[in-house]
Amino acid sequence: MEQVTTQKDRYFRGQGPEEHVLAFCRKHWITLVPHFLLFGIMTTGTVLFALNHAMFQSLYETDFFMFLIFFVGFMMLYYVHHFFQLMFRYNLSVLIVTDSRVISLHKSLYLVNDKEMADLKNIQEVKNLQSGVLQNLFNFGDLNIVLSTTGDGVYLHSIPNPDFHFRLINNARQAYVSRLQGGLQEMGTMQGTDDGTEGQAVGSGLQTYMPHRKSTHLQRKMSWWEA
Repeated sequence: MEQVTTQKDRYFRGQGPEEHVLAFCRKHWITLVPHFLLFGIMTTGTVLFALNHAMFQSLYETDFFMFLIFFVGFMMLYYVHHFFQLMFRYNLSVLIVTDSRVISLHKSLYLVNDKEMADLKNIQEVKNLQSGVLQNLFNFGDLNIVLSTTGDGVYLHSIPNPDFHFRLINNARQAYVSRLQGGLQEMGTMQGTDDGTEGQAVGSGLQTYMPHRKSTHLQRKMSWWEA
């Protein structure tokens, strides 16, 4: 017996059984540069102070200096914790493009677990916003996905190779719309064969096919938010 492969939850929780992942990415690495610089400066300062602590031995007896050491040490521990939280958040926050929707995940260890989803059929246009020396030099930018339905759309910041993802989303949207139109024509042809009239076939095809697509879309949304 031939085994039927399913895509359900294959690459991420909430993936549909017939949904295929086209691409995924994280934010551009340049977003981490300021955090690495600050972490390096604070680490270097701490090491230099530890190696040359004898120079400040005469100040150890003052209350202000002891408070200053305690405060700086506390801030250093806090920033180390914050730095590693940023690393986890960077790796857990992902943009996923499938053959039916665009998904943006924003997660952290404790407090953040946001999800944004846009069906390809609801995308009105995609804007590639890439300006400035840094964005063009290191090839990153923002994508603004405008939806035909009400809402603010989906705004994606600091996406690497934005032109590639811009073309990918547009091509996936066109392919998805073509599949929908092909399904409508197929349903209309089948209904027209049964009824014998092409005009009634198209109308019946619309009435029978669109609720099916709506039901499938609702099931995907439910499986996604339950994940």
